[in-house]
Amino acid sequence: VRYVLDGLNNYVADFVPSKTFSRGDYDAKPARNQWESQQPLGRQTVTQFKANGQPNEYPEMVRIGLRRILSLMNIKGYITKGATEVREFAEIGDGITIVALWSECSAVVLYDGNSQLSLNLFTRDQDEIIHEKFEEFFIQNIPSIELQLRDTHPRGTGRVVTFP
Repeated sequence: VRYVLDGLNNYVADFVPSKTFSRGDYDAKPARNQWESQQPLGRQTVTQFKANGQPNEYPEMVRIGLRRILSLMNIKGYITKGATEVREFAEIGDGITIVALWSECSAVVLYDGNSQLSLNLFTRDQDEIIHEKFEEFFIQNIPSIELQLRDTHPRGTGRVVTFP
């Protein structure tokens, strides 16, 4: 970014608006109807990490680390059933993709072969603690990674926009 134009508010000292509005001036019925129509079905968290180690070491670290994480999540009771299927895709490019599927959730780990490591976790349980623990174990078990971005969102029907 070389230039940012119009990034500052035009401050007017002693400004007095010509009209003010209260909450009662707005019709809240459409928002209430939408809120009531939401049917959250789960939570999805996408986390991106910067891999600071040697690129050729990460595929094996991810393989071993993910298996440890799945075991820890099961032992600690965050996931009550072990992964029913773990698949690895390493035939294309220098990276690796590992997908773990089980009845309660799914985890996809993607390493681009260079410096980007991503975790996409979906759970049917909306409790954020499962996502926080998975991320914590991920950081503990995969060395030399640095958190870059974390987004968590509800998933469901009825234009789910927030957790009830």
